[in-house]
Amino acid sequence: AQWSLSEDPEDRKDSLWIWGLFSDPLYPFLLFQLDLAAPVDFPEEGVCIPAGPLYFQVDHRRKDGAVQLGEGDVTYKVSEQLQADLVGLSDFTYNEPVPCGRIR
Repeated sequence: AQWSLSEDPEDRKDSLWIWGLFSDPLYPFLLFQLDLAAPVDFPEEGVCIPAGPLYFQVDHRRKDGAVQLGEGDVTYKVSEQLQADLVGLSDFTYNEPVPCGRIR
């Protein structure tokens, strides 16, 4: 598992600003991932979360002098190979985030 604090989870230039842990958090999200060793089935709902990393984005706030973690979204990513140009000389892998729940 790994985690980081971030202003914007879509902008990866940010890194862990350690002083944000001790003063007013500048980063409103705690991002972490958990690797699933095997798929998780929910037969009643007809849903299966594939093995691999789950991504969590949790609210990170300061209230009454203490840092509190709030609710957040849980996603996994589905990889898709796409063409980067019309000629077909280059391609890339796009990881589409798929929402699969909430965390508290």
